[in-house]
Amino acid sequence: MLFLRKAIVPAALATVLYPLMATSPADAAVVISSGVTFEISCNSGVCTPTADNALLNVKQLESMLASGDVTVNSSPNTGGNDIDVDHAITWASSSTLTLNSYGNITIDKPISVTGSGGLTLAYNSVGDILFIYAPGYITFLNLASPLSINGDAYTLVGNISTLASDIAANPSGNFALANSYNATPDGTYASSPVPTTFSGYFNGLGNTISHLAARLTTPQTFGLFENLEYPGIIQNINLDKETITGSGAGTNAGGLVGANSGQIVEVSANVNLINLAVAGGLVATNIGDMMYCYTSGKVDTGKTSAAQAGGLIGANVVSGFSVGFMSLCYSTATVIVGKNSYGGGLVGYEQGFVGGTYATGAVTGGQGSYVGGLVGYAYLNTEDSQVIESYSTGAVTATAGTAGGLIGDADGGISSTYWDTTTSGIGSLSQGAGTPSSESGITGLSTTQMQSGVPSGLFNKFWAESPSINGGLPYLVALPPNSL
Repeated sequence: MLFLRKAIVPAALATVLYPLMATSPADAAVVISSGVTFEISCNSGVCTPTADNALLNVKQLESMLASGDVTVNSSPNTGGNDIDVDHAITWASSSTLTLNSYGNITIDKPISVTGSGGLTLAYNSVGDILFIYAPGYITFLNLASPLSINGDAYTLVGNISTLASDIAANPSGNFALANSYNATPDGTYASSPVPTTFSGYFNGLGNTISHLAARLTTPQTFGLFENLEYPGIIQNINLDKETITGSGAGTNAGGLVGANSGQIVEVSANVNLINLAVAGGLVATNIGDMMYCYTSGKVDTGKTSAAQAGGLIGANVVSGFSVGFMSLCYSTATVIVGKNSYGGGLVGYEQGFVGGTYATGAVTGGQGSYVGGLVGYAYLNTEDSQVIESYSTGAVTATAGTAGGLIGDADGGISSTYWDTTTSGIGSLSQGAGTPSSESGITGLSTTQMQSGVPSGLFNKFWAESPSINGGLPYLVALPPNSL
């Protein structure tokens, strides 16, 4: 399982996240690709590397799967721990493929189980992750096929209605999406598709749910999952072309989850959120953990007054000993809020921890609003509340409101953050926060300066620059643009 910690937010992003799980996938000990097999020995269906950087030919693997089960191991004794699937794998037999890694498992190409066979994934070391990067995904033709992840059996589902009914019967169970799903035939939802509070593990396996639509006529909390509760985890799912239209005041919605106190890892959403009170591209209200996430599209609270809206989270809050936590995420979504509202490219209302993030979408606010390229209003009043090692580039404007290059209204707890003085339209170096002026911990840089090297305050284990990636601006090594 992936949990970082509850109730303890790190004092420094680098010193706590890096040893745990914030690094990108390492060089793989075993790569499955179209190359010639070398530095790996396969006997009786078990393949084990004999040296660093071993390679297993995919045709050889598929040939073995045609006649029996196959286990592919990595080994800490050969200088590397990971397994990387770098070529599509398909088999139609009843055989089971086991990927047994001492580190991360990274799936960069599709794994397709087209018969009754199964898949076992094991990455049991603390802090290791199942990375599924586009165009990678895992699909099963047969919903009765066995899937095991780290020793836990998963129930495969093929659509939203089955997922909802299965979770209603077992709210703490393990479920996985067996294929991508177009929700157009579902029609327009009037309430959350999965209304049962979920405390289990849902793995989308890199698949996509598209065209989910909702029109909410009553005040409510809405998301594909209405509530994700500790110790629940949602991982490896993508949402595309999702539209949620709210009823204004009292209507809170996130593209994935309405209210989160669990963990959300490796998810993305392209959304169009309209006329809501608390709105986030992924989560409306967060007191849980979010990592390796990104959003695109538009979040527009319409004429709703006193709204809170962000490209990723509407409100990232503190509740008792739980602190909303987000790291290694970004958003390109446009955010629009009305009168007396908070709007941020990433988070609207911020009380928790935000670190190792960026936002590039435009942010616009109405009369009396507070808007910023990254955060609308940052009320960082606990020792665990921080905004660190992040930046924004989006245009920020407010009509008779307060606009800051990075944050609309800031209240301490900010360090090693930046905004683009060229693209934001806010060139005054004292206006990193709309209020107060000259807030410490926020630095304005021109686009040219942002592209000339990763700013010194951004921990270089997390960040990189390339002229061909992200417009030459810093990007997250573990989450290159549009990789999920």
